Amino acid sequence: MAAGGKTPFKMRSILVVVQFMISIILIIVTAGIHQQLQFIQTERLGFNKEYLVVIPVRDENIQLNFKAIKNSLLSLPGVSNITAISNFPWEQGYYGFPASAEGMPDDANWNISTLLVDHDFVKTFGIEIVDGRAFSEEFTTDGGEAFILNEAAVKDLGWEYAINKNLRLTKLRPVSQGRAGLWV
Repeated sequence: MAAGGKTPFKMRSILVVVQFMISIILIIVTAGIHQQLQFIQTERLGFNKEYLVVIPVRDENIQLNFKAIKNSLLSLPGVSNITAISNFPWEQGYYGFPASAEGMPDDANWNISTLLVDHDFVKTFGIEIVDGRAFSEEFTTDGGEAFILNEAAVKDLGWEYAINKNLRLTKLRPVSQGRAGLWV
C-alpha cells in the first residue's frame, strides 16, 4: 500500500468507471435489441401473413394430385385461396439458376434464386404487383417461360422496368434443401 492509502482509492475509482461503462454498453445494446424487435413486428414483408396456414407436403402422391386436393380443400368453409410453393418466401430461394438477361454482356455470370409457385401464389399471399401481372392459367407460357421478379432483382439486372424483358435460365441447380407446402 502506498503512503496515505491512495491505492485502494484508485482501484475503487477504476471499478466504478468500469461498472459505469458496462452499464452504458448494456443500455445501448438493449436499445438496439428493442429497435430490432420493433422492426420485426412492424416491417411490411411484401405479402399478407394474416390468416395463412402452412401445411408442409412431402408426400409425392399429394404433390402429383395437387389440383384435385386443392379443389377439395377450396370447398371447405373459410378457405378462400390455396397455392403451392417450393419453399417459405422468407427463406432463401429453393433453386439457384445461372441466368442471362437482356442487356447483360454474354459472359456475365448472374445467379437468380427462385421460388417455384403455382398460379394462385400472388392472390393467396396478397402480394402487390408493382408492374405487370400475376401468373394466370389463361397464359400457357406462364408455366415455364414467365417470371415475377422482385424489385431487388430488377435493380440487380440494371433494368428500369422488367415488362417484356428477356430472362433465360441456363440450367437447374439445387441450392438448398427446401420444403414444399400448401398455403391456405
